[in-house]
Amino acid sequence: MEDNSIFDNEGNSRLQKTAFRLDEMIGRLVGVADPDASVEVTLQDDEQSQKRLLCRIECDLDSLQEIVAICRHELHVVSQEDYASDQKVRFEVVNPSIVTGGITSSNAQPQLFTLEVVASKKLSTEKQDKANAVSKPVSLDLNYGMSKDEYTHVIALVHGIRDIGAWQSTVSAELASSGTVVSQIRFGLYPALRFLFPISLAGPPIRKVVQELNDLKNEYPKAKISVIAHSFGTYVLIRALRADPNLKLWKIVFCGSVMDDQFRWVELKHRVGDGERPTRDFIVNDCGTADHWPVVGSAFGWFYGMAGSTGFSESMIKNRFFRAKNGKGGGHSLYFDNGFVRNNWRPFLIDDKAPQNGDGTQGEHLSFLVRLLYHSWVRWICKLIAVLAWVGIPVVLLFGAVSVWRYF
Repeated sequence: MEDNSIFDNEGNSRLQKTAFRLDEMIGRLVGVADPDASVEVTLQDDEQSQKRLLCRIECDLDSLQEIVAICRHELHVVSQEDYASDQKVRFEVVNPSIVTGGITSSNAQPQLFTLEVVASKKLSTEKQDKANAVSKPVSLDLNYGMSKDEYTHVIALVHGIRDIGAWQSTVSAELASSGTVVSQIRFGLYPALRFLFPISLAGPPIRKVVQELNDLKNEYPKAKISVIAHSFGTYVLIRALRADPNLKLWKIVFCGSVMDDQFRWVELKHRVGDGERPTRDFIVNDCGTADHWPVVGSAFGWFYGMAGSTGFSESMIKNRFFRAKNGKGGGHSLYFDNGFVRNNWRPFLIDDKAPQNGDGTQGEHLSFLVRLLYHSWVRWICKLIAVLAWVGIPVVLLFGAVSVWRYF
């Protein structure tokens, strides 16, 4: 046992400083808990009247075992006692970097301190209250009762193939703002076979988008109109702008685009923005670093390109390349996460801020076979295969029907 005399005023002061450092260290260690665990370090007398640091961690019940596991992994635990009835775990812990008040003595020893992890009913209740609050229905319409002349901005959402716009609700909620209405344009399920057919079947979706945009212009006569288009919806939007020369847009966001990367935006630049600032202030093209679908679609389809994977070639467009949350390749639908919309689309569309750069580079996560499709001659081979398939399927079906007829 250590002599109590080392805990004079100076010793207590030094030990108190140690307590502050311990409080900070343990706080960082358990900072992953939700809600935040509380950490308190006090200086107490033990049964032998020795000075002892007591570190108490209070957390909610769901986080108890996680924090216990973290402490066992990160700290030098000498012993452990579990008090199941009290929902508490008590450790004796030694940390060689924290020593007793006799720091200046030649026989300084590693500081042994007591660590308690306790489940707090108060924190568990707060967590449940928070969950209940989130689950309560919340009105997202910040403009209810507003005159149509008071709206200043309309954002239209256009979906792609094999999709009826399930992502549009998430995006709408994140873009909710005073004076802005978000409209979901849906032209119905557009299957992949129609997308790859050698004759364009996009007429109905194009007419639908033209009609909806004109309806929005008439409904909100003083509002600017912006569009977020995904995948096949980007092709539909460009065709709609070409079909109706009276359509003008404020801002455009493309994501996973199947437009030709060589598309000449100069022919539409007078139809987007305010006519004073550069076009790139108003058009953003977001691409996933592992989004292979635009490349594959351009290889086997007849009217599409791979701008959603490679970006547009013209400098008047702001191309951005994004990875997924975990740093891996971003796919065809990475854009519909709440955080992505909030961080990358809302500032650009609602606050009129300059679009930030993406966190990836062009095609960094695309496979060699997909990047091989960059070559035009490879894409023409793919189109030849597609033609043979479109011709061969009817021949096979006809041959099968004739064989069945002869059999009977």
